[in-house]
Amino acid sequence: YDRVIEHLKMKDESGDTVRRLALQIANSRQCSDAIKLGKESLKIVRAPGKDEESFQSALRQVEKARDQLPNNPFVLNVLGTAQYRARKFEDALAILSFAHRTLADANHWPDPSNTAFLAMTLHQLGRFQEAQESLARFRDQTKGDQSNGNRFVRFSRNREFPALLAEAEELLKTAKE
Repeated sequence: YDRVIEHLKMKDESGDTVRRLALQIANSRQCSDAIKLGKESLKIVRAPGKDEESFQSALRQVEKARDQLPNNPFVLNVLGTAQYRARKFEDALAILSFAHRTLADANHWPDPSNTAFLAMTLHQLGRFQEAQESLARFRDQTKGDQSNGNRFVRFSRNREFPALLAEAEELLKTAKE
């Protein structure tokens, strides 16, 4: 798509209207491909236990998605997760924090998986107190208790969160021992 878009931006024999329409089509396809790359990467990085090459491959893939959609919170969350799995903790912290701020600035709810990976990343960087605080926020976001006005109740039914919680708790308990 990049080459097609560059070609379309150059003057050619087709009219401006045709060129603008072709650019719109190419740009929209680029966006959907970035989301597709993010989803494919997420399938690999959402859980531990894969080999290092799988995580590196997923990281390269989602980096391409980020190049196409640099401020998309979904892509940024997947990128931060992939960086965490690839043991690039400083990079993961920066991206996960940026994704969290991007959602907050847009008045959206934070993604609980972002909070969990922030907790694990902070722990890996030796920032144990902040990691525990993030883990507590993740628990609150996923418990689904409507009695206290929990706005995250919709996340409580996500089947992946119990495994993510178990992974985070296992990692973070090592600082207490």
